[in-house]
Amino acid sequence: MRVDLSHRRVVQCSPCALIHCRIWLVVCVSNRLTEGGGGGGGNRNHDGFPAKFGLSGEMDPQCTPYRLNQLRKADSTERLLSAFGGLEGRTDVDKAKLVQTAMDKKKDLKVRSLTC
Repeated sequence: MRVDLSHRRVVQCSPCALIHCRIWLVVCVSNRLTEGGGGGGGNRNHDGFPAKFGLSGEMDPQCTPYRLNQLRKADSTERLLSAFGGLEGRTDVDKAKLVQTAMDKKKDLKVRSLTC
């Protein structure tokens, strides 16, 4: 229940709305405390990677491990070909891991050929 001071009346809220408001308040307060303590997005670990890209940078969309993971997670032929397009021209790809991942995905998706 909340009080609407503009009309001086009591307004009924559902329990779900109250829970939502409480969770939102906790998230806002924790974000403010984190940013106030120096935990913003600009911090980097000892290897130079920002927190949003993971400990070893594996979640950076420009790095090869991220693109191999996209290949591994592909659930359609279109996404599979898109993941291959992201790996095109890369020189730091482990070829054995790439071939094994591609063949496993080909078998999972029952694709006849993997031509781009």
